[in-house]
Parts: sequence; C-alpha cells; structure tokens
Amino acid sequence: MSGQPKRLQKLSEYQSHLLKTLFKTNIALRKELKREDCERVMQEYEILHGLSWKKIKNTIHNWITAEKRKQK
Repeated sequence: MSGQPKRLQKLSEYQSHLLKTLFKTNIALRKELKREDCERVMQEYEILHGLSWKKIKNTIHNWITAEKRKQK
C-alpha cells in the first residue's frame, strides 16, 4: 500500500441512471458482473471513463444486495 487514502468516487445522477438502465437485467436476475462487462461499458460510454471497473462492479453488487434485502 502506498499509504495514501483512496479517492472516493461518487456517481453522478446520470451515471447512476445509465448503469441501472444498462444492467437492469443483471440486477433483476441477480447476476454479478465480470471485469470484461465493466470495461466494455466504460469504453462505450464516455461519461463512465472517470470510474474504475471495480467501482462499477461494486455499485451493481450493492444494488443486487439491496434487491435481495427487499425480497425478505
């Protein structure tokens, strides 16, 4: 570790809406993303260039977890 704190990447409202639209089937089917899925979307949409693939993957994972909790 470099000792530097990691910069918190917050999603804009548009980025959040775009990710929910692109991955609505993944969220509904509770299918986790792979690195390739995240990188493909980052290349297609310029608005997502500032995000890391892990941020996208973790965001979708958190939404899937939230959906699971709603079902209980």
